[in-house]
Amino acid sequence: MAKTFFFARKPRREDPLAALTVQKNLEQLAEALDAYRNKIVRGTDTVITGNTSKTVTHNLGFTPYQVFLGPTETTGKEWWVANKTADTFDIVISSSRPAPSTFDWVVYGN
Repeated sequence: MAKTFFFARKPRREDPLAALTVQKNLEQLAEALDAYRNKIVRGTDTVITGNTSKTVTHNLGFTPYQVFLGPTETTGKEWWVANKTADTFDIVISSSRPAPSTFDWVVYGN
């Protein structure tokens, strides 16, 4: 038969400085996560049939930033980002298509 051992637990000493340190660390972590979360915006936009560009409003509110952009289906055309401002950028395709071109995008502020 297996033996079971029980160890007496010592009560923890209350340490107000340790509690303050933990609280301060949690507050700093929350601030860092809020700052990180506020630097990322994502969405989906469509360049409608017959057009070669679409202005996207992301409302990040500052520059510099990077745009990661990808079509949701094969476009058969070249595409890129142009005219970046603090709140908008343009999705540009090399020539119009007979069908809409949909793009997923992520804006990441530096």
